[in-house]
Amino acid sequence: MTDVSNITQAVTDDTGFAFSTTVIAYPKPHYVLLAEDGTMSNGVDHSLTINAVNNFTVHFKKVTVKRTDYGLYQLHISNFFGETIIYVSLIPQKKPDSPQNFGVTCNGTSANIQWTSSFNGGFSQTFIALVLYKGDIVSQSETMHDRGENVIHNTQLQDLEQPTGLVFYIIAQNRIGNSSSESAQCPTFEGAGIYIALMAGSIGGSFVLVAIITNVCLVHKRYKCTYALKFEQREA
Repeated sequence: MTDVSNITQAVTDDTGFAFSTTVIAYPKPHYVLLAEDGTMSNGVDHSLTINAVNNFTVHFKKVTVKRTDYGLYQLHISNFFGETIIYVSLIPQKKPDSPQNFGVTCNGTSANIQWTSSFNGGFSQTFIALVLYKGDIVSQSETMHDRGENVIHNTQLQDLEQPTGLVFYIIAQNRIGNSSSESAQCPTFEGAGIYIALMAGSIGGSFVLVAIITNVCLVHKRYKCTYALKFEQREA
């Protein structure tokens, strides 16, 4: 048994990669990392650490990665009793994937915001909650650091003067670029309630906010941070 079944590594041409997985097995397992075409991977350093009589950690590392190294690999781990396969994806580093499961609960002039983080694109990512009214940013949260992939994050915004008509987004950003969650909007009736998620891109030719922040900065009382937002057509 292994601790994971899939591993994704985002790398660049001039940086290497390193990953490991813990294996529970007895007797000691054998392992091999195969490319998608079934051939053995070349130039990858590997080692096996014995943690206990039935607990092992397999390590893989490559200092320099070429574009031909990108792709899907299979890590076969086996002993006399059977075999486990771990699928390893090496992909170019990119902007983070869009935050998921975005929801906002409004209560008077405050909003509780919650979302689930996605793949960070291979770099550390941060999040910012934005509030728009008629296309203009009227409020935003402080920059929040990612606590891990598929982890629930939350924040709260206060002093929202006009709850009705506000549109909310979560922006995820790393050093390559940024991506936006789907939007959520306050219901038309007054008082507390759940913000309704606006699902975009359900039909061909619809538009989604790809949300692009020209610069990320921490917002303090003495400073103002300006964001440039643009819309792009989602590919069919």
